[in-house]
Amino acid sequence: MLGLFFPFLVVVHIVFLVGWLLAKSKWAVLSLLVLLIGISEISALIGTNFSESYTLKKSDSTIRIMSWNVHQFGFFEGHKEGLVTRRLMLDFIKEQNPDIICMQEFIRDDPRKLDHVSVFQLFKNLGYPYVFHSEDYIQSDGRYAMGVAIASKLPITDSFRIRYQGTTASMSAESLLAADIMWHNKPIRIFTTHLQSNQLAQKEYVHVTSRSGDASKIVGTSKTIVRKLKVAYQYRGEQADKVAAALDASPHPEIITGDFNDIPNSYTYRTVLKNRQDAFHEKGWGLSRTFSHISPTLRIDYIMADRQFEVLQYARHLLPYSDHYPIIADLKLIER
Repeated sequence: MLGLFFPFLVVVHIVFLVGWLLAKSKWAVLSLLVLLIGISEISALIGTNFSESYTLKKSDSTIRIMSWNVHQFGFFEGHKEGLVTRRLMLDFIKEQNPDIICMQEFIRDDPRKLDHVSVFQLFKNLGYPYVFHSEDYIQSDGRYAMGVAIASKLPITDSFRIRYQGTTASMSAESLLAADIMWHNKPIRIFTTHLQSNQLAQKEYVHVTSRSGDASKIVGTSKTIVRKLKVAYQYRGEQADKVAAALDASPHPEIITGDFNDIPNSYTYRTVLKNRQDAFHEKGWGLSRTFSHISPTLRIDYIMADRQFEVLQYARHLLPYSDHYPIIADLKLIER
């Protein structure tokens, strides 16, 4: 859990270092040493490719991957509002023209509505006829189901799903999906997943960012938040182990995307990344948060690639349609 507060500890140390330097105190040496010891953890948070820019156009030799927690495409916003949100999201996808779209909190909506157009048909209309998805949480009468999905312009030659152990009540029974495609006559494997959420309610998000309120309520809410974070970290650690094992077993160059619900200083991130490339580190810059609430340090959505790929560009787009921002990377398979 310390990793969640690590960025703020770094800021505190920097403030102290500046203070000690201004005061010409010997304590400045200690603060500097602490920062140097943690330099690898600090570098995990920050992208330094300030000269890099993102271009919409790409060459035929590169594969464009988009990962986006689509927040049910606005399904729970109300019928009319949800349709508008979904259309805007699909318009953005069409504009960016990724070859593969990996989605979390993907929803298969109600096929019984009179004006219903299947989300699968909508993707087919956009040029993505191949969709592999999981139905991790199915509403009791089957009106909708939620999970993760991989939509592809190219045929999916093989696929499989790994279901995490857990319960629907704790929202921990999610999935890791894998889909094989042929890219320039070579097989590659695309993974996507949604790891355990912290399950914080809206009022708890407000509590985290608020500095005022009744003392007894603050203590009670804080205890609830800590308990939820502990449970979530345990689930995510177990899920990350399963993801890493599946990636290591891949016979093809692999790309893993998803909403990991954890920051780059976490066990989850390090376990999945191993010797792979974080596309953000290769071509991104700044903090590049991907979750719109709480803190500017919350980069919790990732695209990671096997070293057989070269990362050509990376972008995060600040859009209001979901509580997560979409991320995009262009990759090139290195000839061997």
